[in-house]
Amino acid sequence: MGIRKKVTFIICLLCISLTTTVCIIAGLITTSDKKTDIGSSLAETAFLTSEKLDRYMWSRYSEIKTFSQVDSLVSVDNQQTTRDVLNNLQSNIPAFSWIGLTDIKGKVVASTGSILEGVDISMRPVFKEGIKGEFLGDVHDAVLLSKLLPNPTGEPMKFVDVSFAISDIDGEKRGVLATHLSWEWVREVQRRVIALEKHKRNLQVYIVSLNGNTVLLGPEKSIGKTLNIETVDTARTKKNGWAVERLPDGKEYLIGYSFSNGYYEYKGFGWTVLTIQPLQEAYKPVVMNILFIAITGVVFTLLFSIGGWYFAGTIAEPLVFAAEAADKLRFGDVAPIPVYKGVKEAEALCRSINELIFSLSDAEKRLDKMQYAAHTDRLTGLPNRAALDEYIVKTTALAARNEKPLEFLYIDLDGFKPINDKYGHTAGDLVLIEVGKRLNECIRKEEIVARIGGDEFVAIIYSDESNAGESVAQRILNALTSPFDIGTMEVSAGCSIGISRWNKDLSVKAVLENADKALYMSKKSGKNRFTRL
Repeated sequence: MGIRKKVTFIICLLCISLTTTVCIIAGLITTSDKKTDIGSSLAETAFLTSEKLDRYMWSRYSEIKTFSQVDSLVSVDNQQTTRDVLNNLQSNIPAFSWIGLTDIKGKVVASTGSILEGVDISMRPVFKEGIKGEFLGDVHDAVLLSKLLPNPTGEPMKFVDVSFAISDIDGEKRGVLATHLSWEWVREVQRRVIALEKHKRNLQVYIVSLNGNTVLLGPEKSIGKTLNIETVDTARTKKNGWAVERLPDGKEYLIGYSFSNGYYEYKGFGWTVLTIQPLQEAYKPVVMNILFIAITGVVFTLLFSIGGWYFAGTIAEPLVFAAEAADKLRFGDVAPIPVYKGVKEAEALCRSINELIFSLSDAEKRLDKMQYAAHTDRLTGLPNRAALDEYIVKTTALAARNEKPLEFLYIDLDGFKPINDKYGHTAGDLVLIEVGKRLNECIRKEEIVARIGGDEFVAIIYSDESNAGESVAQRILNALTSPFDIGTMEVSAGCSIGISRWNKDLSVKAVLENADKALYMSKKSGKNRFTRL
């Protein structure tokens, strides 16, 4: 074989080998990491969606329960006053499609818009079950109200029922305060989740009922159908996580799941929230990066082959030297090829090979940056939930071996929503960025503070001192007391904190739940304070 052909063949072989090796290694590493990262992200999205549903239903449940217990607000003996109160409640909370008060026999005495007044609903579950004390009715089609309420979308109307028995001062039951919550608010939650996660292509959000595994929310073709998959059963035991499963359409999907089990006294409907993304879509960024590496390798292979063919006569000797160095590179010894001095063409060729190495190395660095981005909150630069989960696994294992406790701080901003509402989301983002900086200054380098969503943060600190959590919490309160500069003015926001201590005998989940409950106690007792539980 002639020198030109031999040089061309060697250059092609080296470039292809190097490109193939990088592609295989990058593919193996990033595919596994990407699946875990996206799965954890989907699980987080499912959990946050489930939390939104439970908290929203708890709010509506608590409002109706409170109204049912205040005789001066709703009374079967004062029709006009009661009607005014119910209309005012509906105008403030449009999710209530219909609110009505019945007498003890089930006849509607007063209602929003006077709809169904005088109608006997004693055979409807909202009365039959509500008269016993309280009633929560899962999603169902509208019956009596289907033609009485405005329906601009033209889609079948669906409701969730909440009703409570009302009693007089002697405890004698006088009737039922019944409500139909529009299912449209859940669809709005679905739309917002998909909009926020628009970078996840073809993401779908499903809500599956406890009884019969019926799809209550999802793609239009799936609503009302049964979804019997293993992930739904897993969600009811493991509560929150992710899995890979083949669905009835024959395709594999990454599925984040979260089981809705209520919030405080609201017991919930046992909905299973699923966030589903096709596995093929999830892997697209990995495929594109591997494709970029491969194309880069092919381009440089062609360039070097042409160069080798034309300049082989004068660079035979330096090519031997370059091939030996490149062969070492193929087996993991990453180093630039030395430039052979004395022959101009040989020097140029060696520099070109070095450029290939640097280009491929740069592509691999970009893959590393993708992994960093998957663990970092884009707005504040703080670690995100995925990074927090990894930190918890490593830190609790180390703390357990050393028999050291950890302090978990659950942090939620006070007064943040009014800033967003009054000054806009840009101002809110500036506040969150500054909050992230101040929180970071309150902890040590080996500790963590992560943004887990919205204006909520979690910090984990080391300390043997019994009041370490309180000390850090006070530093945080002091740090967030100073006003925040949003450009043309300054705004103020505080925070409420829940503290709970972990040791090797406790689960992380239990500690986080305690910290969340403690946070709620701080909110309830006046905000801008901390509570330990």
